[in-house]
Amino acid sequence: MASFINLPTELRLIIIRHTLHHRRESPPTPSTSNRDHIEDFKPVAESWQLGGCGVYYEESHKHCPTNCLPLLLTNRQISAETKSVLSRMETDYVLDISVLNDIYLFPTWITVPRLSHRVNHLRAEVRLFGHIITDKAARTQMGDGGRNGIHFAFHQILQRFLMYGPVGEKKGRDNDGYENKNISVRVLELDFTSAEEAFPFPPEKFDWRDYNRQLIGHGKLEGYKPRPEWMARWICKWIRRILAMDSYGMIYGSMIYENVGTLRVLADGILIEELDLSHCPKGALARREELGFPVMRPKLEDQES
Repeated sequence: MASFINLPTELRLIIIRHTLHHRRESPPTPSTSNRDHIEDFKPVAESWQLGGCGVYYEESHKHCPTNCLPLLLTNRQISAETKSVLSRMETDYVLDISVLNDIYLFPTWITVPRLSHRVNHLRAEVRLFGHIITDKAARTQMGDGGRNGIHFAFHQILQRFLMYGPVGEKKGRDNDGYENKNISVRVLELDFTSAEEAFPFPPEKFDWRDYNRQLIGHGKLEGYKPRPEWMARWICKWIRRILAMDSYGMIYGSMIYENVGTLRVLADGILIEELDLSHCPKGALARREELGFPVMRPKLEDQES
């Protein structure tokens, strides 16, 4: 049997390309095993704002390394060929986010071809497990700005990625000492699907408005699983709120304007909404133009006023 190094160059490059795009298996179910909260950064959304929600990250020794690292360390020839393939391919990431009972989030990096400050496409596959949040739990979630704890949990995952990338917990230094990588994403997609088998969907007589009432602790949907399009619309609603950049949204929306080119929310692969980030605040104009992101410049009279 021919060794890898003795294969024809064309075949070897194909194998390298497939290796770089290799996907890890998504966790079959959400579990806190080998997971914990990470405190290596200071989130904009403080822990008290989560209202009982939580994000459980992979522990460092279980975290997926970048796909390119083993190839780069094999030998000089394979390293050179890997770099050649990397130079011609766009940097696309896939992140699995398992959501349990509308409260707990479990992010797992599925595909990371290489570490980069400039990501072409980040696809977050949000799989919903368990039941719709209970009335009792929902009442502990509500806070200022019409948000729930899970809003801030999603925001924390995005913030940490934009600061450090798809890496495990940073250890050994004071939190203030970690370098902010200021990572940008040309296209960010959130695609919501249901992965729950034990609970049924709500009957057809219930709609999006009933889910909204459930989320503030006044619903009739306990014992059912959430419909993906309902959570997708709910997250869209909050993103629009923070992108309005009023006194509340400015705290949370600025990092999206400055680091994300296009933001799409889907359910079962069907586009629910593409959020318009081109009408950005003045403070984000230069950064977005530098990155080649869509920008709608204010009219001259608006700039003068």
